[in-house]
Amino acid sequence: MVDYYYRKFYWCYDQQPVEILKPIQDMVENLYSNWFLDSLGTAWSSSLAGEAEGHWRIPGINGQQDFYKNHVDKVVGSGHRCFVIISDALRYEVGLEITERLNAEKGGKAAIQSMLGVLPSTTRYGMAALLPHQQLSLNDKGQVMADGMKTDSLAERDAVLKTKWAESLAIDYHSIIAATQDERREMVKGRKMVYIYHNCIDAVGDKAATEIKVFDAAHQAIEEILRLVRIIRDDLSGVNIFITADHGFIYKRDPLLESDKIKKETVGAFEEKRRYMLGYQEKEAGGLMTFKPKYLHSDEGPLVVYVPKGTIRFKVPGPGANYVHGGAALQEVVVPLINFRVVRGSQAKKIKEHKVKVKLVNESRKITNSLFTLEFFQTEKVGGGYIPCTVDIYLTDEEGQVLSNQETIIADRQSDKPDERTFKLKLTLKTGNYDKNKDYYLIIKDTETKLNEGKIPFKINLAISSDFDF
Repeated sequence: MVDYYYRKFYWCYDQQPVEILKPIQDMVENLYSNWFLDSLGTAWSSSLAGEAEGHWRIPGINGQQDFYKNHVDKVVGSGHRCFVIISDALRYEVGLEITERLNAEKGGKAAIQSMLGVLPSTTRYGMAALLPHQQLSLNDKGQVMADGMKTDSLAERDAVLKTKWAESLAIDYHSIIAATQDERREMVKGRKMVYIYHNCIDAVGDKAATEIKVFDAAHQAIEEILRLVRIIRDDLSGVNIFITADHGFIYKRDPLLESDKIKKETVGAFEEKRRYMLGYQEKEAGGLMTFKPKYLHSDEGPLVVYVPKGTIRFKVPGPGANYVHGGAALQEVVVPLINFRVVRGSQAKKIKEHKVKVKLVNESRKITNSLFTLEFFQTEKVGGGYIPCTVDIYLTDEEGQVLSNQETIIADRQSDKPDERTFKLKLTLKTGNYDKNKDYYLIIKDTETKLNEGKIPFKINLAISSDFDF
């Protein structure tokens, strides 16, 4: 959970960094980098040396390469349709938050477990491991093959899926989101198995210019995946949904020190990145861990993966070393597997959806100008049981006669930021005589139910001169 709270701290801090929080940031960074990452990395590396037996396996822990066989095939094979959401770099602690959010919505039951991701912990290898296959291998171009079939592109993964079930589909997240409800239903009509690929975290973190925004991307990824689950549940009548990832990631905010990096060993590697090297021959390499994964083969010979201990990076020229993956750190290789099963009918408690509320922010209840401005706040964000509402705003007298223009607020904001859920309206009083001692009323009326959600008394005194709206 330390990774979770570290991410949450920086997400909040980045919204509006202030000087007074700088000492707290320094303390958080020191604890995370110098205590947590170092201590955990050392302990985990020692554990791997004793448990993995050089073959990259941990007794009692399911491997990512067995995901299809252990989970998807059992659902589809029993005659049920299955949806699989694969989000690039969705590390375990982010998956845990998604699980909590899904369970809070009461539309079904979500459970999370961990899988041991493959090495190297990168997109090419992780995405291939999640497909149906008997054997993964590398061809002479460095492409990862599933039973001799390429796995890099969406079309190639779709072809691999169809070798197991002809009624399969591999599709991109944005294609689902951009489609209408009818188009979505047509896409999955007759499909037994649907793999949906989502890329938000890695798309931001893997670029040196944007890696500092990786926690913003994690926040966005959570919202997008929750939205996708709702679409599968509500639009596509999906019941069995798996959410998982190709790999995780390591990220720390402060610039890396020289002690955080080591020089690459000469091991005859044909593939070298910041967190791993891949070769064909096992050689002695001080300070590195060596693994020979049985699930990955090559015609050139046995494959050997070299990774630095802990969270150390190999020295590589250029920026972009704060966000990394590919190695064997817990944050990189613990892959979340969320099983969300929709509960319907008599098995489900009735799901109550509440409309968000719109409240007046202004404290003053006196109008001194015929043209005045009011500010309103959407009290809840849309999602998690809250749905949008539309309200009309206007001023009336005691008899209900409308005294101003009417403005409309569509309260459909999904942001966590309060300032992004505020609305400013300008109202103009109709020409007439107003009694400063009488009450007049600001009406907030739901346009669908025609019910008043607010009836707020105001005094009108246009004789008072003011440079302000009130």
